[in-house]
Amino acid sequence: GVLAYIARGRKGILRSMVAKYDLVKAAGLLDENHYHYDGFILTLRLAKLTPFVYLPDPLMEKREHAGGTSKGISFSEKERCFQDVFAEVMRVTDELPEKDKRTIRKNWLEKILELSVKAKMEQGDWSGAWMEIARRLVRDPRRIKASLKMARNILSRAGHT
Repeated sequence: GVLAYIARGRKGILRSMVAKYDLVKAAGLLDENHYHYDGFILTLRLAKLTPFVYLPDPLMEKREHAGGTSKGISFSEKERCFQDVFAEVMRVTDELPEKDKRTIRKNWLEKILELSVKAKMEQGDWSGAWMEIARRLVRDPRRIKASLKMARNILSRAGHT
């Protein structure tokens, strides 16, 4: 369902969503504990409370703002935020079938691992970044293409420092 779809990490739905205030209030409004991802958390909680209806017509225009709060955070901070969001995702989706929860968990752990590699690179901890890639390969050897892409990224960044 839509809850599992959103829980896997689908963002951007809130920006074009219309909901009754009572439902938004029941979902906890915008949660300041998830400052950078409060819209995602609200969308996730709403998906647990009520069905969604998809309208194919564009209802909004997206505007990128260079000074946006999510643009200026470090990879380390983003990794910490994702850990917190992941915990809330697993709490909200606790009643979903195990198969859905496995997929959700795998998607989030993959995102967090990638952010961990980027955070270590950002801090100049190249050996730590390599260790994260090695852990990733051991955990899931089928992801070798994505792991090699990360390794190329490390090598290209290392050459520019």
